[in-house]
Amino acid sequence: MSSILGAPIEAPRYGGPCLDGVLPSAAAALGVAEFDNVLRLSRADSMVVLLVDGLGWRQLEQHRELAPFLSSMEPAAAAGDGIDAAFPTTTPVSLATLGCGMAPGQHGIVGARFWLPETDAMLLPLSWGQDPRPEVVQPFHTVLDLCEHQGVATTQVGPRVHEGTGLTLAALNGGHYRGANTMGERIAEAAAAVRTRPALVFVYYGELDQAGHVHGVDSPHWRHELVQADRFAYQLAGSLPAGVALVVTADHGIVDCPDDERVELESSTLRERVQRIGGEPRMRHVYTENGAAEEVCQRWQTTLGEAASVYTRRAAIDLGLFGPDVTEAASSRIGDVIAIARGSVRLGSRRVDPTVSDLRGQHGALSETERLVPLLQTVS
Repeated sequence: MSSILGAPIEAPRYGGPCLDGVLPSAAAALGVAEFDNVLRLSRADSMVVLLVDGLGWRQLEQHRELAPFLSSMEPAAAAGDGIDAAFPTTTPVSLATLGCGMAPGQHGIVGARFWLPETDAMLLPLSWGQDPRPEVVQPFHTVLDLCEHQGVATTQVGPRVHEGTGLTLAALNGGHYRGANTMGERIAEAAAAVRTRPALVFVYYGELDQAGHVHGVDSPHWRHELVQADRFAYQLAGSLPAGVALVVTADHGIVDCPDDERVELESSTLRERVQRIGGEPRMRHVYTENGAAEEVCQRWQTTLGEAASVYTRRAAIDLGLFGPDVTEAASSRIGDVIAIARGSVRLGSRRVDPTVSDLRGQHGALSETERLVPLLQTVS
C-alpha cells in the first residue's frame, strides 16, 4: 500500500545531484581513479569539505545578504539549484551518506532513532558511544578510508566530543581526527591538515543547526548564527594555501513547526498494534506487530490525513526513498510503516522523544526546504 494522500513524494536523486556523490567527486577531483566526479567538482591539489549542519539551500537563497561569502561561491557544475540530502533528512543519515558515498539503503543508518535487530534495541546515532561496534552497524569502507589507502592524507576536524564515537567511526572513519571546539581551532587544524599534499579534509560546523532547532530559522538567533557561519567559511577559505579547494555543503535544511501544528502520537487509535516508534517529529519509523503493517498504515493515514504521507516499508523502498538498492540488513531497520510530515507539521511524542518533540525547528521530511542543500566551491 502506498500513501493514500494524492500528492507524490519525490525521492532524493541518489547517484546524481545528491550528498552520496560529494566525497567521491572530491576524491576524483584529487585524481583518485577509483571514484567518479559525478558532481563535476573542479580539480585541485587538495580539498577541504566543510559541512554546515542545518544550512538548507532555500534558506541560503533567502538570506544572501547575511552570508555574502557563501553567496559569492560558485555552485559545483552539477549543483546549480542545490543537491539533495539523504532520506530521512537528518544529520546521522546524511553524514553516513556523505561519508560512505552510498544511499541509506546500503550503509544502513536509516534515521535519528531506529530499530537495530542485531542488538534487539533502538539505536540513537547522535548518542552512540562504542556499543554496538560501528562495523556491526555499517560494515563498508568510508570514502576517507579508501582515499587514505590510495595515498591521500585524510583528516576529520570537529568537536572533541565527536572523536571516537560510533557515528563518527561508522560514517567518516579514515585518517586522523583533529578535535577542535572553537571556530579558530577548526580553521587552524584544517589549514595544518592540508600541508601534506594531496589531502582531503572534512570539517564539521554545527552551531547553525543548534540555533535553528531551539529558536527556529525565522528568528534573530538563527540569522546571527548564519552570519557567523559565513564568517567561518570566509576565514577558512582565507587560511588555505594556493591550490586547495574549499567545498561547502550541508546535511539538511530546517522547517519551523509552530506549536499549533503539532500532532501528538499518543492516541489509542495510532498506538493500536504498534510496538514502538522511532525516527523524529518530521519522519517517524513505526514498528508494528507481525502482519499489522497494512492495517496500521491505513489507520495512520486516515487519522493523520493531510498532516502526513504514510507508507508501508515495501512501498517506501519501492519509491526509492532509501536508495535504488536496499540491503536486507537496512530493510530490517526501516519501520514497518513510515510517516512523513507535510507542511509545517511535527509528529510529536511525549513518550518517545519529549525534548526533541518540543523543538521549534525540525527536519527529516522531504520538503524542498529540508531536502535541498548547497554544494559550493572555491579554489585558493
